Amino acid sequence: AQSRKAGAYIPFVDMVASLRNSDYTLDTKISLSGGADYGLVFAKSFDRASASSLDAFGWHGRGSDEVYDVAFGADTITITDSVKPRWIYEKYYLTRTAYALARGADVAQDARCIKDLEIDDIDDALLLFYDYRPWRGETFCADKRGRRSGKVTILARSVAGFEAREIDGTIRIVLDINKSMRGTDVGVHFGKMKVVF
Repeated sequence: AQSRKAGAYIPFVDMVASLRNSDYTLDTKISLSGGADYGLVFAKSFDRASASSLDAFGWHGRGSDEVYDVAFGADTITITDSVKPRWIYEKYYLTRTAYALARGADVAQDARCIKDLEIDDIDDALLLFYDYRPWRGETFCADKRGRRSGKVTILARSVAGFEAREIDGTIRIVLDINKSMRGTDVGVHFGKMKVVF
């Protein structure tokens, strides 16, 4: 996101120029390094992925059929993945990591990254996992199965419930928090829903 804001790359393919290439090289303005760290995801119509690509970032070890390994050249991106995309779209996203959200109660608490957090009440912590690449066969560092990788940080504590799902083209995030008032037996509970269009 920072590279895009800085004008380091423009997320659109020159489709006319790219048609001349037969080796899956896309003409686009790009000036990034470290191509081995990136994956490429194409945006579908209306900038919304198809239902089949909702798992593109490989949640819980699932495959990532719509993320492709790439190499960067002078104003080009070459798809180096052994599996090639069936369709190439004008707009694309470069991704360096996948992200996962989970409550501590739902992850492998014996994982090294969870132990390194050194918090007492891990069950009710909302965690953000990052720096892992499912398109390379990795899963987040406290997944209960799969080849674990990446890092974790705490987003919130005292989270009694968390849910995120896609409904009618929106992402709906529901969060419930329970917290005891300091020095009393009185508890405070609140719930919040956020809708991302």
